[in-house]
Amino acid sequence: MLKTKLIQTTAIAAALILSPLSVNAQENEKLVEQTSIEKAHYEAAYALADLRQGGPKMTPALIKTMRNQIHQIIKSDPDIAILENEYPGLINAGVDAMMPIVIRQTEAGMPTLFDRQAVLLIKNFSLREIQELDKIFKSPTFRRIRTAAQTNTNLSAVEDVVNEDRDINTSDIDRIQKDTVRNIVPTLSSADNAYLIKTSLNPTFKKFQKLMPQLNAIEAQWSNESTPEQDAEIEAAATKGYEEHFAKFEEGE
Repeated sequence: MLKTKLIQTTAIAAALILSPLSVNAQENEKLVEQTSIEKAHYEAAYALADLRQGGPKMTPALIKTMRNQIHQIIKSDPDIAILENEYPGLINAGVDAMMPIVIRQTEAGMPTLFDRQAVLLIKNFSLREIQELDKIFKSPTFRRIRTAAQTNTNLSAVEDVVNEDRDINTSDIDRIQKDTVRNIVPTLSSADNAYLIKTSLNPTFKKFQKLMPQLNAIEAQWSNESTPEQDAEIEAAATKGYEEHFAKFEEGE
């Protein structure tokens, strides 16, 4: 949807620029060409941001991993742990009730993340450089890394965020990435490791790595932008799950 809006905005801007009668045909052609290049640059950057995150839709494997880690984070709350002992299965009931909401809200917000990261990318990389990065991230090695990440994502950093009752920051995103990579490394082949060493020497990739803190900062800000209505929806779903679980125990007495 964001790409469609960008195309519409570009078209309107071009129409306003081309409207003066003093602009001749040759200048018109140059402006149209420039608009086309800018559009291609943005779309390539957006596609790269999308590719890095594995697309806007969460895979079943990633959902399962995410669900299990949310379960662990909730279980770390002493009060909830006590209730879980008294009403076994309570945490599962709450997590199962909230997950569809979490997934829907997360997927709905992904285009906004891709858009913001794309804007940063086009400010720092030429179209040719973005195309070069696209080839790297589409390589078999990076494809295997994305697949491995779906079952090896480590969200333990989020537990600190919950316990400290604060927003996610850039350091948290960096830690999640490093913890996840640490889990993935043992799954890579010698050929994958050789490719990663070769890629680490690529000037464009080295430039991309230097930009990672800024990309992570965008992701951290995006992660903290849930509305009160979205938070309330998740809380209401979890509460309903808990209440229904309590009710089952009462019926059994």
